[in-house]
Amino acid sequence: MAEGDEGRPPTGADLLDSLSRRIHELSAQLAGAHGELETARKRVGVYETFDETIQSAVTAALHAAYDIRVRAEESASTLVADARTEYERVLAEIARLQRERSELQAAQTPASSAQASGAAQDPRLASLRARATDALAGLLDEFTAETASIAAPRPPAATPREEMPLSAATPLREVPPSAAAPLREVPLGPATLPRPTAMPTKGSDEERFDELEVVISQVPAFARLVEVELRLRELPNVRTVYVRDYRDGVLRLVVGLVAPGTARELGELVANIARPRLAVLGSSRATLELRLEGEASVA
Repeated sequence: MAEGDEGRPPTGADLLDSLSRRIHELSAQLAGAHGELETARKRVGVYETFDETIQSAVTAALHAAYDIRVRAEESASTLVADARTEYERVLAEIARLQRERSELQAAQTPASSAQASGAAQDPRLASLRARATDALAGLLDEFTAETASIAAPRPPAATPREEMPLSAATPLREVPPSAAAPLREVPLGPATLPRPTAMPTKGSDEERFDELEVVISQVPAFARLVEVELRLRELPNVRTVYVRDYRDGVLRLVVGLVAPGTARELGELVANIARPRLAVLGSSRATLELRLEGEASVA
C-alpha cells in the first residue's frame, strides 16, 4: 500500500490479495510434502525388497548348513562302520596266523626238536629269533592301537595302550637266546569295541529321545533367533542346537540332549528362561512348540 494509505483500514481487495498469496504459499508447501511422501514410499518399497532378499538368503544358508551337518553325520557313521569291519578283519587275520603257528609247532618231530635245540646254541640264530619276536610284538601293538583309534568315535586323551586293553592283543614275550623251546602261543582276548550312541528308548510312561524338534513362532528378526539359540544352549541336559529352518517368523531347531529326554521335560526347562520369555504351546512325542512373548506379530 502507499504511504498515504497506511492509516486507513484494509479494504476487501487488500484482504483478497493477502489470502491469495497465503493460499499460493500453502499450495507450494503441499506440493513439496506430496513429493517427499512419494520419495519416502519409494524408499520403503526398496527396503521391503531388501528384507525379502535377506530373509531368502538366510533361509537358504540355514538349509545348506543343516544339509552339510546331515551329510557329515552320515559320512562319520560310514567311516566308523568301515573301521569296525577292518578291526575285526585284522583280529581274524591275527588269530589265523596264530593257529598256523600252533599247527607248525605240533607238526615238529622229536628229531627236529633236538636239531632245533642244538641249533639254538648258535648266537646268530638266537639273535634272529629275538629280533623276530620283537618285530611281531611291535606289529601286534601297532595294529591294536591303530584300529582302536579309528573305531572309537570320540577317543579319550590317552595313549593307544590305555585306549585298548592289553587282553585284546597281548604282545609275545621275548625268548632268551639260551632257551631251546619254541615260542609259546599267546591267546587273543575278545575285541572291545566302543558302544554305539544310544537310540531313543522307551521308558515307563513316555518315549524318550536323543534329539528333539523345537518350533518357535513370532521370532521377528535374525538377532532374536541368535539370542534364543544361545539361551537354549545354556540349558542343562542340552548338548547341541542346530537351526533347521527360519521363515515368516517361525523358527525350527533341532536340540541334541546329553541324556535321552522328552519334549515335556525340555518345556519345563524352557519355562525357567527369564529373557527372552518363551511360552510353551504344546508338545507331542519329539516336538515342542513355543511362542516368543513380548514381540509384535510377524506376518
